[in-house]
Amino acid sequence: MQVSDSQPADPFDIGDVEAGIEAHLAAGESIKDVVAFLVADRLSLRAQSEQMWKIIEKQRVIVSQLHEQLAKSSEEESSLRSALSIANGRVEFLEDESESQANLLQRARSNMEASEKGCQCDAGQRTTAASEECPRSP
Repeated sequence: MQVSDSQPADPFDIGDVEAGIEAHLAAGESIKDVVAFLVADRLSLRAQSEQMWKIIEKQRVIVSQLHEQLAKSSEEESSLRSALSIANGRVEFLEDESESQANLLQRARSNMEASEKGCQCDAGQRTTAASEECPRSP
């Protein structure tokens, strides 16, 4: 029995079993045809239900995999943040070390210049400009 816009919906569709049986019998169908219709409808609903459960199981697997990937990503992010903070500490240490080395190199150059001029004091301790004579020079 097909439902069109002019015909009311099948009473089976709205859950009224008695009215559905009466409607099908009134339409000239035998009780055997009504039972066959109900069995076919039940099988169709079972198949739809099985398909829906398969989809639900696939979604559960996907959600589980996403949770695992999220956990791995969180662990990886944490380890990368730790590595980055360690690397930043090393970079800062190296920058400080290179500044110290540059200062030592500058002092050494100043001392060499001072010794070439005959000054006996530490060039880093000078109170006068480098172009001026050292106050302790002989």
